[in-house]
Amino acid sequence: MKVLLSLLSISGIGAGNAAALLQNQDQNMNQIKNDSLLIGYWHNWDNGGGYKGGLAKYMDLTDVPQDYDFINVSFLKAAYGNRIPDFVPAMPNRGNWTQAQKNQEFKNQVKILHDRGQKVILSLGGADAQIYLKSSDLEAFKAKIISLVNDYGFDGIDIDLEQNAINYADNRTVIPQALREVKDYLKTKNKYFYITMAPEFPYMHIGGEYIPYMAGLEGYYDWINPQFYNQAGDGVNVFADEQKELGLNGLWWLPQNNVKNKAEFLYLISKYITTGKDNFYQIDADKLVLGLPANNDAAANGQVKAGDIKKATSYLKSKNIYLRGMMTWSINWDKNTNYNFANIYKDEFYK
Repeated sequence: MKVLLSLLSISGIGAGNAAALLQNQDQNMNQIKNDSLLIGYWHNWDNGGGYKGGLAKYMDLTDVPQDYDFINVSFLKAAYGNRIPDFVPAMPNRGNWTQAQKNQEFKNQVKILHDRGQKVILSLGGADAQIYLKSSDLEAFKAKIISLVNDYGFDGIDIDLEQNAINYADNRTVIPQALREVKDYLKTKNKYFYITMAPEFPYMHIGGEYIPYMAGLEGYYDWINPQFYNQAGDGVNVFADEQKELGLNGLWWLPQNNVKNKAEFLYLISKYITTGKDNFYQIDADKLVLGLPANNDAAANGQVKAGDIKKATSYLKSKNIYLRGMMTWSINWDKNTNYNFANIYKDEFYK
């Protein structure tokens, strides 16, 4: 839409005609009701600790339900003393196997998922990742990504940088440039390379810390699945029009951890991001994915309950806003509650 605006200005099309063209483009862009995605992160470790004392056990990739269209393998990170991040399959349930055997088994499992029609993306970062790339690392970083794609069959890279890693060294320029060049290169090999990212939503405001990644990959990223969890009292403004629309009279601020109005929060933040309101960097609706925790153990706050998603997407439909899908942290946590999150997606997302 940003590119189209520029072209319309250059060609001298009037504001009224331009608005009509943009509206038509948005309507066409958003009609993806039958093409929504369920995305989940997958742990490359065992016994992940939960916020309520539970444990997320390791699970094979092949145990991931077919409800999940994309599996984000967590994580691609840098080993101590090495700036170039790498991925090594842990496979803790094959404790006596050599690493070479584990590597081959992981490749085999990725192929099985591909045969089932699922995609496997490698997620760069994580809460404790010390990604520290310098401009001189560009070629080595690109080579590593291409090597991992060729070795394991990964379908793309997800940016999940958090805390200091977002701004470390030259990450904000090296990572977008590397991913652009990798995507262009793999296209020449007839390989589609997905680029996604999972920013904590407060960093998505104009001037925020994730803007260099989103702007640097404009036209290249496939979708953004913001983390609408673990942000406590951070939230969105409720403007007079939205107060009237939702019957929230007198409520000027809606925090992410508001349990009573969870559906309204998800609706408003999605509406604001897709329209550029409330100082958010604008993302087209078909490139926005709702990022939510799978259960109470998966995050300190931000969970949804039955009916929240259906209510939020009903609000969005009333505005002709159709999002790309839903993401969860994580599939391992979802398994602990009999895949309740995946079932919510099937039952409530644009149903």
